[in-house]
Amino acid sequence: MTISQDLLKLETNSKVFERGEEYFEKNPNNQLSFMQNNLELSISAEIKEYFCKIKYNLETGMLTDKKCTCYYFENNNQTCKHIVSLALQINHKLKKTIKTIDILDSYEKADEILNNIIELNSNNTKDNSELDTAQTVSQVTKTIKSLLEENPSLNNVYLKGEISNLSPNKSGHIYFSVKDEYSLLNCVMFKKSAEELDFKPKVGDKVILKGKITLYEPRGSYQLLVKDMKKQGQGDLFQQFLQLKNKLQVEGLFDENKKKKIPQFPKKIAVITSPTGAVIQDIINTVKRRFPKITLSIYPVSVQGKGSEDQIINALNQAKKSENEFDTIIIARGGGSIEDLWSFNDEKLAREISQSKVPIISAVGHETDFTICDFVADIRAPTPTAAAEIATPNLFDIKMNLDSNKRRIIKSLEYNLENKKIHLNNLESNIFTSLENNLQKKQYQLENFKEKLKLLSINSTLKRGFSITINESGKTIKSIKDLKENEKITTILNSGKIISEIKNLK
Repeated sequence: MTISQDLLKLETNSKVFERGEEYFEKNPNNQLSFMQNNLELSISAEIKEYFCKIKYNLETGMLTDKKCTCYYFENNNQTCKHIVSLALQINHKLKKTIKTIDILDSYEKADEILNNIIELNSNNTKDNSELDTAQTVSQVTKTIKSLLEENPSLNNVYLKGEISNLSPNKSGHIYFSVKDEYSLLNCVMFKKSAEELDFKPKVGDKVILKGKITLYEPRGSYQLLVKDMKKQGQGDLFQQFLQLKNKLQVEGLFDENKKKKIPQFPKKIAVITSPTGAVIQDIINTVKRRFPKITLSIYPVSVQGKGSEDQIINALNQAKKSENEFDTIIIARGGGSIEDLWSFNDEKLAREISQSKVPIISAVGHETDFTICDFVADIRAPTPTAAAEIATPNLFDIKMNLDSNKRRIIKSLEYNLENKKIHLNNLESNIFTSLENNLQKKQYQLENFKEKLKLLSINSTLKRGFSITINESGKTIKSIKDLKENEKITTILNSGKIISEIKNLK
C-alpha cells in the first residue's frame, strides 16, 4: 500500500485539543516520520510539561509503542491521558484524510480510554471555574470547522451563480465571490485547479462550481474551495453593461477627438465622491502634497445604492454651473463589485459627463474595474490617488525644473559669453594684425614714392647732367618761344649757375 506523505502531515501550529473537560496542548515542534515498509507513524510532542512519544501502525490502527514522562505512566505503566490525547489527534486527522483505511474502531477505543481516564481523575480535579470551562476562539472555530468539513453534504457541492469581486493572485490562485439574487459566497480556486480551466473567468460570468465548503481559521470565515469551474454564461448586470457600452460607443461618446485636455496648472478642482472613507482623504492629501495652493471643493454624494446615481448627476450639474468656474472635475470612489459600482454605469450620468465643458477625470474602483463613467470621461485614472496626481502639477517637480532650467540658462549664457569674448579677442587680434600689415604696406609704398620723388627732384636731374634755364622772372624756359632778344637768362647746373644774355634768336 502506498500512502502519500502529504496526507500524513499533522497540523503543527500551537493549538488546544479538547475532549470532555481535559485540555491538551500540542507543541509546535512535533516531528513526523514515515516508514513505508511497515507503515509506522512516529509522533513525539511536549504536552503540558511532559514529553510524550508514540508509534502508530497505519495498517492495524494500533499504538505499538508508547512512552511518556508523566507520573501516571511511569508508576502504572499504563496509557496516560497525554498518550491518548496524541492518539486521538492522529486518529482524528487520519479519519478525515485517509479514506482507504478503516480506523473508526481504534478511534472509538481511544475515545473510550480517554473517557475512563477522565473519570478516574475526576475526584482529584477541581476545574469548575468559568475560566477553566470557557472555550477559546480557536476551539470554537475548530469545532465549527469540523462540523462543516465533516458534513458529507458539504464535501462535494455543486452550485451555480455569477462571479463577482474577482481577484487573481500572483501565486496563480484565484479569489472571487459567487452570488445570486439574495446571497454571496466567497470562493478560492488554487493554482493547480485554475491551470486546468479552459477559459479565463471574468466578473459577470455565470458559472457552475464544484468544490467543498471549508473554514479559514485565522479569519473564522467559511468559503467554497473550488475544484472545477464551468462557464454557464454572463451575468445580467454585465450584459446590461456591455449593451450600454456598445450603444454609447456607436453614438461616439467615447471618441478620442472629443476628449478635453486636462489643464496643466489648475486653480480650482471639484471632487464628487463620498464625504467619508479613504478616497476623499487620499485625494486631499495628494493635492496638498503636490500643489497646496489649489482650491479643492468637495461635493459629497452617496456612491452606491438606490438613488446614488441621481446624487452624482446633481453634484456634477452644480459643479458645472458653479460660479467658481472649476478647471477640472474628479469623480471618484473606491473599489467594489459590479453591483457596488453600478451607479457609475448609468446612461444619464454618462451623457452629462459627455456634455460637460469642464474636463472630467474618472477614478472609479480599482485598476481592474471599468465603468461607463471611465469610458466617457476625458481621462480615466486607475485610482483616486492617481486622479489627484493627473489633475495637479507637482510643486516640487516644478521647482526642480525651474532650478534645472535656471542652471541650464546660466550655463548657456556663460558659454555664449565666453564664445563672444573669444570672438572679440580674435577679432581684435585680426584687426591689429590687419592694421599692422596695412601700415607696413603703406610705409613700403611711401618709401617707394620717396625714392621716385628723389629721382624726379631737380637736384637728381641736375646730377644726371641736365640743366634748367629760367628767365628773370623765374619762369622755366621750356621752348625758344619763351625767349626774347637782349633778355637775361640763368642756367642752373649741378655745380653752379650760368647767367647769359640773349643776343640773337634763330
